[in-house]
Amino acid sequence: KRGGSLLLLGGPRSFAEGDWNRSVLEPVLPVVLGASGSYREDLVQGKPTIEGLLSGVWALDAEPDVNAMKWLELPALFGVNGFSMTRAGATVLARTDGEENAPLFVWHRYGDGLSAVLATGETWAWQMMSDNEDVSHERFWRQLARSLVTRVPDPVAWVSGDEDLIVDEYRVLQFILRDSLFNAREGLAVDVTMKTEDGARVHLPVTESLEVPGVYSAEIAAKVSGLHQVTVTGRDAD
Repeated sequence: KRGGSLLLLGGPRSFAEGDWNRSVLEPVLPVVLGASGSYREDLVQGKPTIEGLLSGVWALDAEPDVNAMKWLELPALFGVNGFSMTRAGATVLARTDGEENAPLFVWHRYGDGLSAVLATGETWAWQMMSDNEDVSHERFWRQLARSLVTRVPDPVAWVSGDEDLIVDEYRVLQFILRDSLFNAREGLAVDVTMKTEDGARVHLPVTESLEVPGVYSAEIAAKVSGLHQVTVTGRDAD
């Protein structure tokens, strides 16, 4: 509901081995957990997919050839959890090498948020068994952490409407108003004010959506060229 992220990773007593296939979190995951016994005590090498490289999470270098070589040179990881399948709409960002070619990192959208799974429980080998100057491990986790939080929206957000306006052309802007717990707020007294380039302030008429809770619309028409700043304020009875 909040648009946050959930990341699960683990070793030999996690996922199906830890009975997470019987938990309320199982439907949230981007993979389908199989029966116990799917954990393999193997050495596995991470191999990014095209989607993983495009996401930026699994890119250790801007040059594709150099990036591929970096992943080949990283130490192997110990142990990997197997999954029955990935869910429809999920994206596999990395796989294990070898014949298995099993999913190593998968994510998908869930509600307004993101759910991700890393099929192993430890990545320390990428740091502790590499040269001191190698920053691949910290770079990977920094990029992964950023990717999990950059999509989180603000409680009050602009949800639709073009940024580029044409003088005297009417446009409709839509906003969603939620409280600090991200509950959509209906029946608010909403004020939308537009400040123009010359300093003038115009109050725009506001309508509340009958279909989507917490969504309010305002019609805008720019009369002068330049930067326009729009401010949205919502008040309840208190």
